[in-house]
This record gives sequence, structure tokens and C-alpha cells, in this order.
Amino acid sequence: MTNTPKAQTDHKRTRSYSRISGERVNELLKIAAQVFAERGFDGASINEMAKRANASKGTYYSRFPSKEELLVAVVKQRIEEVEGGLDKTMNPEPDIGKALTIFAEEIFTVILSETMIANYRVVTLEAQRFPQLGKIYYEKGVKKIVDFLVEYLVRKMKEGKLNIVDPKISAEVFIDGIIGTPRLKATLGIGLPTPEEQSQRIAIAVQSFLAAYGTSSCDSTSSS
Repeated sequence: MTNTPKAQTDHKRTRSYSRISGERVNELLKIAAQVFAERGFDGASINEMAKRANASKGTYYSRFPSKEELLVAVVKQRIEEVEGGLDKTMNPEPDIGKALTIFAEEIFTVILSETMIANYRVVTLEAQRFPQLGKIYYEKGVKKIVDFLVEYLVRKMKEGKLNIVDPKISAEVFIDGIIGTPRLKATLGIGLPTPEEQSQRIAIAVQSFLAAYGTSSCDSTSSS
């Protein structure tokens, strides 16, 4: 069957969209995050995102077929940035106290950023209408951070430096101790802790964790 001129044009466009650089995709996602934060899910328009990005709507739709998938991609991008930052700062690995402090500071900064809080509000509002959105948001978001910490804790357990019965629950409790109440307050518009309160919160969480799970061979000198 002979391709029509329109079909050939559409094929060329599809190929050009697939060649979008990773840097450009990141830029598209950051602009999408801003629009979601400003307009909410229903009010967010792919057309507005495309205009801000100096792109066509087709550029967005070729990568993200729906707004739900686009919102999830926004969250996934931020979490991947966190993981990349943690990989760099925790390699070579510092002692456990320092590692947990670095981890806590990183997730505090990202999860409680203005954009992420705004996107979190959007997801919690839309989760009843789109249950799959909430599930994917969790699996591509907080769960990945939990998994990262679990992997680290299991490694330290094997080295005999931590004594933990259930590393997954312990990781979740630690993370909740860092961002739980602050995120609730931020979501409700009450505000965020001051830098001093943030540092104190992290220090207490790390010290409590090491007191509960650290062994005699656990070097926690830098956790204070």
C-alpha cells in the first residue's frame, strides 16, 4: 500500500518526536510540573504546557498519551533526581549516621518542595476518580525512595552494623519521621519547618534510628 503525503508527514513527525533529547524531555516535565502546580489536574492544559515550552502539543502527546501519565512522569523524574543525588553523595559510603542524615536532607528538600507539595495535592484530590493514578504515583514516587533505603539497610545488616527485624517497615517509619507531619502541614497550607527545625528533626530521627537498630560495630559518630 502506498503511503499518502499525510501519512509520510505523520511518520516523520513521530520519528522526530522519538529523537527528543533526554535534556529536552526533562525540560518538558519541569514545565508540566509548574502548570500542574498552578492549575491543578483539571485546570492543567497540555496546550499551555506546550506554549510555555515552545513546543507542539504533539511533542507532549508522543511521549505522554494522557495527563495521568504525564503527572506520574513528573513525579518519577523528581524521584530519579533524588536517587541520582543520593548515589553520588553516598558513594564512597560514609558511616551510617552520616548516610542517614544525607538521605533525610535530600528527601526533605525534594518531597517538601513547593512543586512536589502542589503535585501531591493534585494526586490526593484526583485519586478517588482515578484510583490507578494514586497507585502509580506511590509506586513511582515514595516507594522508590523506601526501596532505596531498604537496600542500604539490608546491606548494613549483612555487614553486622544494624540489627533490624523488618527493614521495609523500619525504612517507612524513618521516612515518615522525617517528612510525615511537615508534609501534612504543607499540604494543608500551614507552612514548613524552619531550617533549624528541619535540622533538629533530622538529627533526632537519625539518633533514634541508630539507638534502636545500631550494633556495637555501628560507627555513628557523625550522626550528631
